[in-house]
Amino acid sequence: MRQQRMTVKRLADLMDVAHSTVSGWRQGRTMRLWQVVATCHILECSTDWLLWGEAFEVSTEERKLLKKWRAIPAMNRRAFLQLFTDLY
Repeated sequence: MRQQRMTVKRLADLMDVAHSTVSGWRQGRTMRLWQVVATCHILECSTDWLLWGEAFEVSTEERKLLKKWRAIPAMNRRAFLQLFTDLY
């Protein structure tokens, strides 16, 4: 919020929520999905930056792995997770 020169009050007003709601988020309280999306839109930032404080970059290899993971039937994913857990 500092980079955007956005005050807690201004963000609360733009989102039509109480000032204490935004203060709560800054103290670690849970945000609803619509609040995350709206905040990112207002602050012009990614969800990664808002939630984790940094933008994550996904490599080509990681994208390939994710694509293969999504191709595995849901009922078989648990076995793969167990295998990964055992190996690493």
